[in-house]
Formats: sequence, C-alpha cells, structure tokens
Amino acid sequence: MSDGSRCVNYIDNGSNHVVFQNKDGQYVMFHLENKPDPKIIEKCSAALAKKKQSLKNTDLMKDTILLARCIPDVDLSDAQDVLRELNKKLVTKCPGLHLKLAPFHEFEEPMSRYNEHGHVCVGCNYYETLILALCNSKKCISTIELIPAPGSRSGEILINSKTDSESEGKKYNKMLRAVMSMVLEKIPGVNYIKSTALNPISTWLLIKYSKATIESGDPFETYLNKHNVTLANVTQDIIKEYYSSGSPGKKVYLIVHLNRSNSDNAKAEFDALVAGTNPDSEIKC
Repeated sequence: MSDGSRCVNYIDNGSNHVVFQNKDGQYVMFHLENKPDPKIIEKCSAALAKKKQSLKNTDLMKDTILLARCIPDVDLSDAQDVLRELNKKLVTKCPGLHLKLAPFHEFEEPMSRYNEHGHVCVGCNYYETLILALCNSKKCISTIELIPAPGSRSGEILINSKTDSESEGKKYNKMLRAVMSMVLEKIPGVNYIKSTALNPISTWLLIKYSKATIESGDPFETYLNKHNVTLANVTQDIIKEYYSSGSPGKKVYLIVHLNRSNSDNAKAEFDALVAGTNPDSEIKC
C-alpha cells in the first residue's frame, strides 16, 4: 500500500472465504457458496456488484465485504524467541515433534482445528487468526487458535483448541496451554485470554495450570459460592459435579491474565511435561 502497509491475500479452505485486491486497489473479501468452480471469476464479479462497507469482524459472509484498511502486522519476534527455546527442550524429549506459531494462512501443514468457520478477521488489531500448533513431520496434531475478540480494544484473545483423536491422552493440549501463556505474554497489545470451557477437563486445566479466573456472573461462580469453594481449593471432582448437575450443555467462561507470574508458572509446567522426573506426568511422544 502507499503507506507501506501490507495486505494478505489468501483463501481459507475451511470456511470458503477469499481475500483479493480488485482493479481499483481495494482489498475485498467474500464468502464462496459451496466449493470454488470454473466460474469463479463470474462469482467474484457478481459478489463485487453488491459489496457493502464494513469494519466488523464477521464469522461468515454471504456477500462481499470491502476492507477499509489493511490489518497491521503484529510483532511476533519476542514470541518466536520463546518458542525457539521451548523447541530445543521439546526435541530432546520428542525428536519428531515441534511447536509452531503463525497466522493461519501461513500454515501449509494439514491440521485439526476446533471450528471450520470464521477464520477471517476484518478490522482486527492484530494478525488474522493465529495458530499455536504442535506438529510432526506430516501434520499439526494439536492446535490452539488465538482469535482477537471482535471490536475489542482491551487486548482480549479468544481461544479454541483441538487435538487429533489418535493423539488424545498424551498431554499435548496441556503442554500447548502452558506454551500459550508464555508466548502471548510476549505479543504487544495482548493482555488476557477468554476461553469458553465446554467440559470439566478444559475447566480444570485452565484453573489449575493457567491460573484462570471465572468471568463475573458466570453460574459456575454462583455454584462455588453456594458450596463454599474457592478457586484455590477447587478440585476436579467438584468441577465434574457441576457439569453433571442440572441440564446438559454447561459452559464455564474463564479469563487468563497474561503476566510474568503466570508465565513463570507456565514455564515450570512445560518443563515438568517435557523434562520431568516422573514419566507418568510427562507428554507421550
């Protein structure tokens, strides 16, 4: 662009979005219905005819969105420095595995993702969706998506996580959550993480190892108060009882603040997972 900024043009096959630059130099995004076909140029032209101005982050677009500005690059250099050091430790434990942090569109590896929709971020303050991944030589087997909250100016990041079914039970998600606390603390403008825990395991991991707090007003907060339980003495059994009580489909909204204390705790947890003295508490290669 004339001001030196750079826009990214890419196709997200997961949610069938395309971003491109038109003949007037404007950057345009729209959602493709079904799979691309030989008439893609006609589809682009038809969609451009009904474009609308927008600055909002939207999960799925049926029409065209005209990008009013480029999304600025965020400085990942300090975060990548942390990742390089962690990979040195990880490769000693598991030579076939490595950690990777990059915007989604820079991944060439096949990967499992929590949600195959809504991976184009319009008007966000950071990169489009960042992926923190654990990969082998063929694919990324466990991922955490780091998504800037729509319209947030407070440095809020939303997260989704997913591990391949054949790799479940190897403590990969637990390790990635520790890595997440360390690397996000090094990304400018990111202040805290919000996570919607859909099961008792996710809730336990975030509270126990990421020092998460409960979002004010969440029913789980009321449940703990009613049973005279604090976060300091909450147990896995109490969390399981909450999820199994009442109607199904419970969620717990949690917040992880990014600071040096939590980062240091995460580092100790990572070291125990990859270079501890108890094989039962370490990741499985």
